[in-house]
Amino acid sequence: MNESLLSQLRPITAEEQAILDGDRRVQRELYTSRREFVVDSQKLLEKGQLIEIRPHTRFIHFPRHRHNYVELVYMCSGTTRHILNDAETVTLEEGDLLFLNQGVYHEILPAGREDIAVNFIILPEFFDRSISMIERENVLRDFLLSTLSGTGTDAHYLHIPAKKLLPVQNLMENMVWTLLHGGSNTNTLNQTTMGLMLLNLSQYAESISRDDPNRQEQNLVFLTLKYIDTHYKSGTLAEVSAQLGCPTYFLSRLLTKHAGGSFKDLLQQRKLQQAAYLLANTPLTVEAILDSIGYRNSSYFYRRFREKYGCSPVEYRNREAEKSFELPQPPRPVLRLYEQNQKGGITMKKYFTWLPALALLLTLTGCGGSIQTSPFPVTVTADSGTSVEAMLGTYTWEYEDGEEWKGMTADSDHPLWCQEWMPALDASGGTVTVSAEVAPDSITVQCWSTDDWCDADYPDGEAVETKGLTFSLREDGDYVYEVTARWNSASKWEGTAYYCFYTAAGG
Repeated sequence: MNESLLSQLRPITAEEQAILDGDRRVQRELYTSRREFVVDSQKLLEKGQLIEIRPHTRFIHFPRHRHNYVELVYMCSGTTRHILNDAETVTLEEGDLLFLNQGVYHEILPAGREDIAVNFIILPEFFDRSISMIERENVLRDFLLSTLSGTGTDAHYLHIPAKKLLPVQNLMENMVWTLLHGGSNTNTLNQTTMGLMLLNLSQYAESISRDDPNRQEQNLVFLTLKYIDTHYKSGTLAEVSAQLGCPTYFLSRLLTKHAGGSFKDLLQQRKLQQAAYLLANTPLTVEAILDSIGYRNSSYFYRRFREKYGCSPVEYRNREAEKSFELPQPPRPVLRLYEQNQKGGITMKKYFTWLPALALLLTLTGCGGSIQTSPFPVTVTADSGTSVEAMLGTYTWEYEDGEEWKGMTADSDHPLWCQEWMPALDASGGTVTVSAEVAPDSITVQCWSTDDWCDADYPDGEAVETKGLTFSLREDGDYVYEVTARWNSASKWEGTAYYCFYTAAGG
């Protein structure tokens, strides 16, 4: 640590002088008014403060206690030995960090004159701004957050050897300096600094771990969470267990104990976090996002996404777009259109409600030229003679424009959540034929019972057998049908589009 800071922390405090003078007790009245030794933040923080520091009391065994706040011990020089939960002994060396949440029992063995540590007294709400700085969700961030707040995990502390992490050391010294010298906006300055430190700890997760048998479990958990963060698409428990050299059952038990979930649960959580990031920051369709994160079952994805975020993927995308562009909430589901050049750069982005968007598509496709810039309107016709124009939903489309190829993508909500805008075909049973100005090269079809309208569980669709561009309707009731049409034989354009309709016999 910087010598000028050490010189401010080294002097003997009044409490320490009393100990050196023969009063061999910790003055509990400085820390708590309770019968149980729970160090009280109200004794140590002034009103309105979220964070404060005080040098660790040396020369005496600090007895077993808890805190009603989050404590961060930073070892400035020398060493200290800590007993946690009556069982584990942790030795802090210069540069080490020790996070303790409100649930851990803590005692400290006597420290010498040059064993200088500072205790950060931190209210849990202090971390709100710091955690929000880690914009992109990941399981490592969630683990840090749950450990610090004491929610959802049995991991009551984090011991981080950070001496070799120069950015972390600089940030810790910045916080110490700010708190020693005071001034306005201290909370904001230190919340921002803490956020930067947590960002660095997430970045250097591998450096947090080292070969210390007393922290083997914590090391394994950190490395596994880092593995999940980068291998979320296809990572397996067997692969990471082999890399870490431990049995799968042992690693699975550690994750449940320390991270609050199984490997499968944490992997699914990371997939959803990545999906949310891509929805908010890229023009990829939900179908493309599913492929990029390794999901094969779209209904399961929709169900898990709604459970985590309280809305469908398209609703989430619209909500995040409104935050970014301050657009008013549209009265109908939004069809989001993007035009991209060949290199993937977005050159145009607009938002439309369903009907204006469809009108635009009809205008684009009615030009009669040889280049098709968006999907064709599709009609489904029953063998009874009734027909409807199917509702266009998600699609990807590419076309040649001069000397380069451009792309158009659009995203829509799950078919079961589009009842208000979806056309009904007056038919029950029999076959239907799919037609367009230029017929698709192939189609696939799946269906759901209309009993599942707006089902938040997003039941799996049932595959429907096709013959060319025809397929049979179910005869046991009304159903929602999703037709995936593909055009891939033209030389100057190609694409895939999803169309929906539902049957309502006699309706």
